[in-house]
Amino acid sequence: MKKLLKKILPYFAPLLACLFVRLLRATCRFKFEGFEEYSDKLEKRENIIHACWHGRLLFCPYSYWGKNGITALVSHHRDGDMVARYFKHFNISAVRGSTTRGSLGGVKGLLKTAKSGGDLALTPDGPKGPRHEAQLGTIHMAKRTGFPIYPITFSARKRWVLKSWDKFVVPKFFNTIIFICGDAIHVDKDASDEDIELKRKELEQSLIEITERADNYFN
Repeated sequence: MKKLLKKILPYFAPLLACLFVRLLRATCRFKFEGFEEYSDKLEKRENIIHACWHGRLLFCPYSYWGKNGITALVSHHRDGDMVARYFKHFNISAVRGSTTRGSLGGVKGLLKTAKSGGDLALTPDGPKGPRHEAQLGTIHMAKRTGFPIYPITFSARKRWVLKSWDKFVVPKFFNTIIFICGDAIHVDKDASDEDIELKRKELEQSLIEITERADNYFN
């Protein structure tokens, strides 16, 4: 029985998660802060990179409404299978791989998406952390594509925080959910290694700040 559950869980868990989130969304009110420029970019179909912490993935599909379509980078880890299937239920494509661990598959997949006019989504501290420490992959992708990075997060008045490495956040029912978008981060195509490190720190600090603001929004 345990072997059977391990085989079917990756297929049914994402569907159940999607149904749970859609039901949850129906009972909640959304608020958006700082999305004016981001929304304008989406309306004009100008490309962007959507960046959020791994622990805030659950509701990230609701912070993207662009017409270009968006592709997320998902790890080759077993959990990545479930994340990819979860995103698929929200019409979010996924490429498998990494931008930081020597895997070219993820990089090539994202660049192919960018070349075809699609937007990109990355978790700077994923897939395994350290929590809230931005890696260089998102910055390198912005350098190669020329797309601006928009740091985005969400939180809720009432929420569960799971005991996972990323302290994964799940809003409770009948709730208010706040989405916050930080200022765009632009990376020059001629950026030096020093410039890239400065942009990495800028992205990390922006995500930390807006996540703290979101968590304290209802206090």
